[in-house]
Amino acid sequence: MSQKRRISDVGLSITEAQTDLIAQMQHEIRLMREILANMHEEQEAILETFKEKLVAIMQARKELFNELVKVRTLRMNSVQTLATLLSQGNGERLFSEKEGLTTLLANDSDEACEILSLRDQMVALVEKMNEQNCRNSDLVKHQIVYPNQSQRTPPKHLRKPKTKRVLVEDEI
Repeated sequence: MSQKRRISDVGLSITEAQTDLIAQMQHEIRLMREILANMHEEQEAILETFKEKLVAIMQARKELFNELVKVRTLRMNSVQTLATLLSQGNGERLFSEKEGLTTLLANDSDEACEILSLRDQMVALVEKMNEQNCRNSDLVKHQIVYPNQSQRTPPKHLRKPKTKRVLVEDEI
C-alpha cells in the first residue's frame, strides 16, 4: 500500500475531526500515565521482593497495554481522517505518514495548538516510561545476582564500622 493515502469523504468537518483527535489523544495520555504509575508500583514490588504483587502488577499492565493498542489505532485513524479533510481543501495535498502533526497542522487554530501540546505530552511520557523501564530492568538484574536478601552485603557506606572494645579495669 502506498504511503500516501486518499480516504473517501467521511462527512466530518475539520473542527470535528480535530476535536475527535484531541479526545483520542487525551484518552491515550491517561492510559500512558496509568502505565507509568503501574511501572512505579513495579519498582516498589521489586524493591520489596513481593513476587505475588509483582505478578498482579504485570497482569494489570498487560490489560492497560491492550487498551492502549486499541486507543492508538483509533488515534491513528483520526489523524488519517484529519489529513484527508485537510487535503480536500487543497486537491493536490495528500498526507504522507512521514509527515508529522506539525506539518499537518500548519494553521494556528486552538485545536491545532491543543493537538501539538498533547503530542508533546505523549513524547514526554514515552521518555519517562523508557527511563522507568530501564530502572526496573536494572533492579531485576540486581536481584538476579543477589536473589536472597540475606546474602547481600550492604555497601561500605552503610556498614557499621568495626570497633574494638577496650576493656575497662573494672571488667578485668
